[in-house]
Amino acid sequence: MTGGIGKLSRYLLAGASAIGILAIGTLEARATDVQQLEATLQAMQAQMKQLQREVASAKAAAASAQTAAAKASSGGGGGEDLDLKVKWKGAPEFSSADGKFKFKLRGRIDADYNKINQDTKITLAPDVSATAIRRARLGFEGVAFYDLKYILEVDFAENAVALKDAYIQYTGWPVAITLGNFKTPNGLEEMMSANYLTFMERAAFNEAFGLDRQIGAGLSYNQDYYTLAAGIFGAAPAPQPLYNPGYGNPAFTGDETKAFAARGTLAPVNREVAGVNQVLHFGASVRTRESGDGEPFIQYQARAVDLFLANRFVNTNRIGESDTFWGLEAAGVWGPLSVQGEYAQLEVDLPGGATIRNPSTAAANGIPTGNPFVLPPTPTRANPFIGVPNPTYSGWYVDTSLFLTGETRPYKDGVFQRVKV
Repeated sequence: MTGGIGKLSRYLLAGASAIGILAIGTLEARATDVQQLEATLQAMQAQMKQLQREVASAKAAAASAQTAAAKASSGGGGGEDLDLKVKWKGAPEFSSADGKFKFKLRGRIDADYNKINQDTKITLAPDVSATAIRRARLGFEGVAFYDLKYILEVDFAENAVALKDAYIQYTGWPVAITLGNFKTPNGLEEMMSANYLTFMERAAFNEAFGLDRQIGAGLSYNQDYYTLAAGIFGAAPAPQPLYNPGYGNPAFTGDETKAFAARGTLAPVNREVAGVNQVLHFGASVRTRESGDGEPFIQYQARAVDLFLANRFVNTNRIGESDTFWGLEAAGVWGPLSVQGEYAQLEVDLPGGATIRNPSTAAANGIPTGNPFVLPPTPTRANPFIGVPNPTYSGWYVDTSLFLTGETRPYKDGVFQRVKV
């Protein structure tokens, strides 16, 4: 009995020892697992902290970019890098990346050689064989704040300085507003750049009827199939010598010549079909002028065959107190084939009254007596036009062209553009 109980006690002790050993092993394993878990948690916490730092850095960079953009849009920017693009389009063009600002240099030189037989026995003018710089222009153009266009161009040909295009134009509304020195809206050829004409010269009536740039304000509305334009202009006063250099130089003795001009075009066909450009253009324009009280009367003249170096055998002298110009135009393009024509008429109003002003005589520029700030009275003379009917002049042309190599004349805003070879 005693032996049986001893064996049972030994068995119980052995079992308890085994259980204790297993428990100790399990606790040690659990301790190892806890340590590994703690290490994993610490590693995850470190990664989360790193991610937080990266997110904070990204937020800071985004905030800095937004601040820079806000400063740029408000005209600031301080010493930040300039957002500038440079292109070459026949001349260097500088612009911002968003197109808000653009600036481009422009200019050209045209040289002419003319050999002209002027029939000296009849015209008493010699034949011509000469060269000349026809145009020597330099200027710039660009855009500010998306919608404000500007251009300035000066001509230095023949050692003389002449202001050409010099205006600003706001295009942010459907109707564009133009202020400055620009062409009156008259005629098809006159409204086109000399770079895009079919021939070297415009039709003679453009010069004879005085179609040119003038200082003024204009409105224009351009669509694919029609255009409308109108403006009020003041001609530059005739130059006057210094009659009294010690007391200033009045530019003129009275009102300047004023003009109103308008033009409308219609293009019922303006499309491209199977690569063929098709255009049918019609247009009409009008201009009225009235010479200023202190200005010379209006003169009408044109060169023979309209060559640059020919003499002006068409010359009326100064006869126009006012005049009205009317012009009709039509053109058609079918691929490489082009037909174009214009008709123009000028109605001249001769001076009325028994006497007329004569500001072009030497007496008009004589030195005044008495108060040096008072101009001399404008001299007058007998009216030589009494009984003479008011004249009406007219001019026209028709031309056609064909590109044998397949080019066509591009059309936009009521005029033809540069032909792309």
